[in-house]
Amino acid sequence: MLSTSYKGSPTILPKRTIGSYYALRRLEKSGYVRRVAGAKRRYKLTLAGRRRALKLRLYRKPAGQQVWDGKWRVLIFDVPERRRAARDFLRRELRLFEFKQLHRSVWVSPFDIPANFQELLGEAGLKFDTRLLIVEKINYDADLRRWFNLPTPRHLSDKSSRS
Repeated sequence: MLSTSYKGSPTILPKRTIGSYYALRRLEKSGYVRRVAGAKRRYKLTLAGRRRALKLRLYRKPAGQQVWDGKWRVLIFDVPERRRAARDFLRRELRLFEFKQLHRSVWVSPFDIPANFQELLGEAGLKFDTRLLIVEKINYDADLRRWFNLPTPRHLSDKSSRS
């Protein structure tokens, strides 16, 4: 970890260390963590940080606990190039929610989205740049089912085995 007394070039450190340093700095600037007095490398969650961590923990379900209800969640977005950081944030969040990219600005998932997902989009300023569709059927969804390790309907698997 970099400290305030570091005199060398940060480029000689591993990228992972530099990334951690910058992530901590962003958290500190956001008011989520504060440096422990008298310690170079110790940080503590602030009250705002605890609230944010709890909120994040509540809206993310562990991957193994999700059950498919037979509906697809399709998220379509159009975020202008000048807001690239917001677009990158959206893509990262979609991956965390186990979405897969179907087309450039179209992502799909078979799993239910937590209720406060819209709130997260609002906080990021993306609420009006996105549309979430919940659909019961997508034509030619065999590849999607494979992506998510979902069962293929019996009538489809019988046809594919005859070919």
